[in-house]
Amino acid sequence: MRKTHSAKSLTVLLALALTMCLVSVAQATNIYVSGFTADEIFENQSGSAITAAADGADNAWGQLGFAAGANSITAGLPDSGSFVSATGSGVTYQFGSYTDNNALRLTDGGSGTIEVAHGNFTQLHILATSGDGPGDCNIVLNFSDGSHSTYTDALIAPDWSATIYGSSVALGNLERVALVSSSLDPKSIDTRLDFNFYETALTLSAPDQAKTLVNITFDDNSGSGPVTSIYAVDGTGTLVPLPGSLLLVGSGFLGLFGYRGRRFLSRS
Repeated sequence: MRKTHSAKSLTVLLALALTMCLVSVAQATNIYVSGFTADEIFENQSGSAITAAADGADNAWGQLGFAAGANSITAGLPDSGSFVSATGSGVTYQFGSYTDNNALRLTDGGSGTIEVAHGNFTQLHILATSGDGPGDCNIVLNFSDGSHSTYTDALIAPDWSATIYGSSVALGNLERVALVSSSLDPKSIDTRLDFNFYETALTLSAPDQAKTLVNITFDDNSGSGPVTSIYAVDGTGTLVPLPGSLLLVGSGFLGLFGYRGRRFLSRS
């Protein structure tokens, strides 16, 4: 009887572990993995540098406390890189590292692709903004079966100083860093509190919700002038575990089963 009970217990535990690996994500979670192309954010440390402006050439973002000229930023990006959206969506966004590429930067009809955690999603929330005019992009969802779905003009990224898009402002009333002309060197802090990040919510079609999303392509429709940058993507749905994670769980329980089996034999 002890042997039967042990086998049944291990079977139940293994089933529970595999179920936990496949459990649905009940709320939006950061799904960005890789693909950002530019560092547009000055971190708050000596010698901080960026690789691209957040607009055509003149301005960039800064972490709270970053100093340039006579001032330091008092309304800047959070030290943790994380914040709850002000739109009321309940999404918690996570910026990329302030010391590495932290934006997918699009200009002049260009396109870019970011890799995401694989999963089946009902909705995506995208954090973006534009400089030198409003931006918009087609969103192309690429799935594990090789299919693609295009959501035309689905990403709306207003100019970062626009004041008429209050309901879509995820993080706002920020200062920015003014750059030395024709360079990426910080010159001063623009303290007008006029600058915002915006949220786009995209609900996937029913067929797309049943597919496994692997990456997202953004095609810029803004034409020449605006610079559109994507900073974070959250997904609501079910994350698909990598095969290796299931193998790890399985091997762990097989090891436990072997241990329990040896204990049983030693007692008999």
